Amino acid sequence: MTKHNPKTILVICTGNMCRSPMAEAFLKTAVTPKNGFTTRSAGTSAVNGATATPEAVQVMEERGIDISKHASTRVSKTIIENADVILVMSLTHKNILSKKFPGHENKIFIYKEYADTVNESRDVPDPIGQPMEVYRKVRNEIERASEGIIEKLRGYLE
Repeated sequence: MTKHNPKTILVICTGNMCRSPMAEAFLKTAVTPKNGFTTRSAGTSAVNGATATPEAVQVMEERGIDISKHASTRVSKTIIENADVILVMSLTHKNILSKKFPGHENKIFIYKEYADTVNESRDVPDPIGQPMEVYRKVRNEIERASEGIIEKLRGYLE
């Protein structure tokens, strides 16, 4: 029997300490190796091994999700090559990755556009250094978009 390689979903933000760890955690509630998927996150300017911000940890705990053990990863050619779908938090991230890793543009999507949850902005704003209310607003945007992405992938999850 041939082993099936799981589809790999990569979520990207800038520092891999707020938005992408939250998105990765929401996706992991449904998109798992058990149903053929691997989900990971990275950052365009991440420092390897940094923890999620305390605010990101707290707002995710409010949803019953623990990201306290998250360690940031800087995006690399290998990570990009191994991803089947790359979901970024902003058009800026999409442009950075398209320029830095040519040939992979066809698998890079803005998170909210991929989820079909674009409201006033297609980008998910960076909450770093902002008050808790901003982190909650960003978490809620990511949560809504994650639900849309999970629904889009539903046929592959059975």
